[in-house]
Amino acid sequence: MISVIMTAYNADKYIREAIESIINQTYKDWELIVIDDCSTDKTMNRIVSNHSDSNLISTIAMVENIGHTKCLNIALKQAKGDYIAWMDADDISEPHRFEEQLKCFTGNVGIVTTHGIAIDKDGKRISDWYTDKAQRRCKLEIKINSPTSWWCMGPSMMFKREVVEKIGVFDEECYYAQDYNFWLRAIEYFDWEVCRMELYRLRRHKSVRSEPKAKERNWGELARNRAKMAPIIKG
Repeated sequence: MISVIMTAYNADKYIREAIESIINQTYKDWELIVIDDCSTDKTMNRIVSNHSDSNLISTIAMVENIGHTKCLNIALKQAKGDYIAWMDADDISEPHRFEEQLKCFTGNVGIVTTHGIAIDKDGKRISDWYTDKAQRRCKLEIKINSPTSWWCMGPSMMFKREVVEKIGVFDEECYYAQDYNFWLRAIEYFDWEVCRMELYRLRRHKSVRSEPKAKERNWGELARNRAKMAPIIKG
């Protein structure tokens, strides 16, 4: 089974479409765990009103805003699957995403990302250097450049449960770039693969999360440094 972890904060405009993209997967053995990070809009109402009858979807509503990374770890603790897939509440997974990613788990592969496209707030494809150029580079080039840049699509990650058992959970010191930090720690022990198909639609729009927080520090640098310092992070 695949446990899909999703965090949401004021995502009422997009979360229905995000959840529907999971429901419409061709691979059907999944559960979805949604953590609402104390939204002030109608995010929870949107989930409950549209999906309250599904026993495959569980939701946890936080009573205070704790941030994306901590919410991911709460979802991880609830996950029952042998594989865990990340899904952001404002993005869209293509119907064959899970089916195609699972095919890539051969040998010692512990983590698989995909290619994808960028879309705007209305769902229209837009030009984007990160999705159109960076993530499409070869694996060797991605790894060589990993000390300074990360060119994988973090929200498209799927990883084996064994990865968490080996390296621990997401680093909660990384308010941003937690996916980068997790990947750096994971590839110390596991191979990773890129499914070279456009299986994920990454929405580019003004973030409803704290923009001042993003400017507090160089989160990419922190993610790299902490990956070197603390490869195993207890949950």
